Amino acid sequence: MSPRAERVPAEAASDDPWGLAKAADTPRRVAARVAPAVAPVNAPVNAPASAAAPQRTWWMAMATAMVIVGLAAFAAGRESLRAAAQADGTLGTLVLSSHPSGARVAVDGRPEGATPLALRLATGAHAVVVTNAAGVSEQFTADVTAGTSASRHVAFAVAPPVAQGRPSGVVERRAAAAAGAVAPVAFDAPAASLTGWVTVSLPFDVQVYEGTTYVGSNRGDRILVAAGRHTFDLVNETLQFRAQQTISVRPGQTARLAVDVPAGVLSVNAQPWADVTVDGRNYGETPLANISLPIGTHEVMLRHPTLGERREAVTVRLGTPNRVSVDLRK
Repeated sequence: MSPRAERVPAEAASDDPWGLAKAADTPRRVAARVAPAVAPVNAPVNAPASAAAPQRTWWMAMATAMVIVGLAAFAAGRESLRAAAQADGTLGTLVLSSHPSGARVAVDGRPEGATPLALRLATGAHAVVVTNAAGVSEQFTADVTAGTSASRHVAFAVAPPVAQGRPSGVVERRAAAAAGAVAPVAFDAPAASLTGWVTVSLPFDVQVYEGTTYVGSNRGDRILVAAGRHTFDLVNETLQFRAQQTISVRPGQTARLAVDVPAGVLSVNAQPWADVTVDGRNYGETPLANISLPIGTHEVMLRHPTLGERREAVTVRLGTPNRVSVDLRK
């Protein structure tokens, strides 16, 4: 009898279509897990030194570049501020001269050149040092006001001229004479190099010129010049003042230039009104026009019984309208 194939029911076949039950019964081979090897304590460690060194070098280069950029930005900012101050009219002029000329000038510790010298400086006080060729220095503080010109003359002591070790003015001539005879000696004495001084009496600063040569200003005590006759021009551009005088200077003496101060006119007004005093003198109530005052700087005080008082410094210039207008309600 031939064997028959036994048919598996469909339900049993659908319960395990992929043969997972048989696979689950089959034992699986599991690979052994091996722990990683631990290096000995004294074994050298391969640290990334080659990577750390370039990184430090890169940071140092970056820090140096940042410092250089910062310094450049500071210098550019300083120059920008200086240019802005000049554009805004916040600079004043300081004119420096000396006798002898050619003295070195330093302002606030910075070399600026040699006298005679005109400098544009920021408003405020500046430390000035003027040093002559012999190393003698004079130090002072210069106050610079915006839009105005100030001057200072430094006169260094000058030794009197000496010819070949003999005092100036002594002339020597040798002559041979026979015994018992008189030998006349005749000669013309050369003109000695002699100097004198000049002072300028004015209530404001002026620069002194002889022709086109600047010789000094009235900020110093006196100006050293050669003895003889001189014609000087006295100039203050801010006040629009110019005067000329001729004077004779005697050797070793001081000649004084006395100049009459011209007058300008000042107009004063206030809101609502005020009583006006100029340099301590009362001129009445506003509005006031054509008050005659010497050119230069004056103090104007405006007083109101309920609004208080206000003080104003005004510069009276020659040949131009000068006005003060104040609103005491503000």
